[in-house]
Amino acid sequence: MRFIQYLDDDGNQRVGCTSTAAGRVRRLDGVASTLGLAQVAFEHGRSLEQMAEARLGALEATPLARLLEGLRVLAPLTHDDPAHCLVSGSAPAHGVARPEGGASTAWVYKGDGSSVAAPGAALTAAGLPRLAAEQPELVGLYWIAPDATPCRLGFALGSELRDPTGALRACAIGPELRSGGLPAELQGTSRVRRGPQVLRQRAFATGQARLGRTLAELEYQHFMHAQHRRPGDVHLHFLGHLLAPAEVDALHVEPGDCFEVEQPAFGAALVNPLALERRAFVPGAVCAL
Repeated sequence: MRFIQYLDDDGNQRVGCTSTAAGRVRRLDGVASTLGLAQVAFEHGRSLEQMAEARLGALEATPLARLLEGLRVLAPLTHDDPAHCLVSGSAPAHGVARPEGGASTAWVYKGDGSSVAAPGAALTAAGLPRLAAEQPELVGLYWIAPDATPCRLGFALGSELRDPTGALRACAIGPELRSGGLPAELQGTSRVRRGPQVLRQRAFATGQARLGRTLAELEYQHFMHAQHRRPGDVHLHFLGHLLAPAEVDALHVEPGDCFEVEQPAFGAALVNPLALERRAFVPGAVCAL
């Protein structure tokens, strides 16, 4: 089953199911967010899909494509307080050595919920990188239950701008959350567009068999830390980028260039333009009190 968070025709936040009818969104009654749906499911001892099926409401008049065009689709999992949404990631599997008897996973902090762009919204760079590359990823979406149990709600497409500024940069997730397990093998497409011109397009392979480590290993490395099991928090964990090092060659990019990630099992494509921060931080701007 696939889910989105969106704004209805009256501007109210809703959560809906997108896999009930092609191109249409079925509203879920009684909850306004994916987080709210997860909380109710946990309270009733039911799965996310079971709870969604019990709350299926009417079809929205506005189809999914128009919701996306109108920038009315949100990231598929959010928290009302962005500080309680941890965005993190695992290093790429390529070339990572695994010590005998254990898993080796480099963990990366990427920011909080304020660093996540909605589908269609801009990926904002602190300074325009002269060269950059697209970075498609899969993202695990989690909520920490009241008893400190990490609950996996599903997976979504992720997109980042790969540049020399490091891991702390804007990212995007969605548009749709795919519940259930992670398939072994999935084929997707990544592209960079400048207006109607496709600057680059290439295929990528993902799924459990392509991560280089089991999902259980990745989740253990993340949630083994008590501070990552704080009740009520949301976690968006990037599972490792999907292009081998030899494929991550940079392009000359400009504001307005669009980064697109598409994989049919995850529904609609994730599309985000590149933008610059309106007010850049400059050297010497720190104030000593």
